[in-house]
Amino acid sequence: MAVAVVSKRKIQAEKTKRSISDSVKELIEENGLDNFTVQDIVQKINISVGAFYHHYKSKDEAVQELLYRIYEIFEEEAFCTNIERAVTAQEKIVLFFSRYAKFIKDSGVYYIRQILNYDNKMIFNIEHYLIRRIEAIIVSSSNNENGLIYFNPNIVANNLLIIARGFAFDWCMHNGSYNLELKMISCIKKIDYGLSIHS
Repeated sequence: MAVAVVSKRKIQAEKTKRSISDSVKELIEENGLDNFTVQDIVQKINISVGAFYHHYKSKDEAVQELLYRIYEIFEEEAFCTNIERAVTAQEKIVLFFSRYAKFIKDSGVYYIRQILNYDNKMIFNIEHYLIRRIEAIIVSSSNNENGLIYFNPNIVANNLLIIARGFAFDWCMHNGSYNLELKMISCIKKIDYGLSIHS
């Protein structure tokens, strides 16, 4: 019986955290990151301020968790798009950034603009993780194909992410008026990855 009570509480806690996270996302879309408070969050989902602080130390922590959640969705989708079935590093990278561009587009101009302007170390942590994933794609492809890496995979991964971020920023500045995926992928296909195996 005690286990059932604990499970119910845990389920309710997760439900509350998800509601807070959804509320934060909606408020960002409606008002921007800097233009809402904890009070706005709790009013939107009809919980007490105490319930909010039971789960999060601050609004920033709630925003961070939302961004992690969004990133996890992106990663799950990105690595379900046949990346592992692609042969060369270039093919895998193109598939990865194709999914990245779709993720940016689906999130919407206003929302991505807010995130790009958000001054938080968590953004750096996510980008650091993305760089590691891109590096892994490069290294595993070269190992599988007995290819030679002429450039440092970390440098290549950093440069690719800078390019992708630049396109995301430019797309936001142009209010999403062009095909982000087409432009980003066209550029990424032209890059010399420093691999003997790329086409």
